[in-house]
Amino acid sequence: MSARSILQAVALTSALGLTACAPSASVMRTTPVANLQSYQNVLVRVGSSPGLERHTPVLEFATTDSMGQRCAFTRIVNPTQLGQTRPDLLVDLNIRRTERGGGGFIKNPNLATVNVTMVLSDGIDESLLGSAEIVGKSSAVGIDGTDPENQALIAVAKRVTAILSQSGCEGPRVARVAEPVQPAQPTQPAGITAEQVAQAEAANNEGKRLFRAAEIASAKEQFLLAIRLVPAPKYQFNLCLAHEALNEYDAAAAACQNVINGGTDQRLSEKAQQRLSIIADKRAG
Repeated sequence: MSARSILQAVALTSALGLTACAPSASVMRTTPVANLQSYQNVLVRVGSSPGLERHTPVLEFATTDSMGQRCAFTRIVNPTQLGQTRPDLLVDLNIRRTERGGGGFIKNPNLATVNVTMVLSDGIDESLLGSAEIVGKSSAVGIDGTDPENQALIAVAKRVTAILSQSGCEGPRVARVAEPVQPAQPTQPAGITAEQVAQAEAANNEGKRLFRAAEIASAKEQFLLAIRLVPAPKYQFNLCLAHEALNEYDAAAAACQNVINGGTDQRLSEKAQQRLSIIADKRAG
């Protein structure tokens, strides 16, 4: 059964009122993005833990379909549809775990849960924008020919779209503010060798790759390595995001404060200040 057929089967079952409890998805941890109104072209990439690969087409199709119905992005594609247009927003989804039966004494094989990590990145400068941990649940009633996990994945896709909606995916698009022109040969930090700069950048890039693959703890270690080599604000900001995604709020606040204290990048300092406000809200809540 194709991903589109699965969506149609789930919709029909819900419409007929056959489910005792509708599929749902909840956000466990999230670092929201302030404004997505300047983004136009979106690339949705779906990965999974070993053994869960068969679920990726459903989540990919359901997410692009849901976003297409609600968001005002100009173009939403998967990797096979990319073409020549460079995406300016990357939506990485990683299916980390699935479970059947529920947590009660009596197990229901039609009740499935899936754990998905979402990571948002800027497709132009490849900076990390935020992340969310989403848990989807199926109904307690099966649909002939489909896995209950598919219901949960479709609920996750709708939750992903809801998060993007809260961050400005709906409504008119606005022009992207031009980035400051960087010098062709940036000034070498005092006491830092070219080799250290190259090693730090490699560690930061590996950290971003791991972050998008939902390996947040490993990503954090790479960001820490980059900072030990070169204490650059952009590495501190990525470390802030990693700590925040792991609910390590004190460490996250300290890393974002280091970005502000550095004072070398106003745009990055503003983003760090925003994260500090979000972290404060999480602590209070």
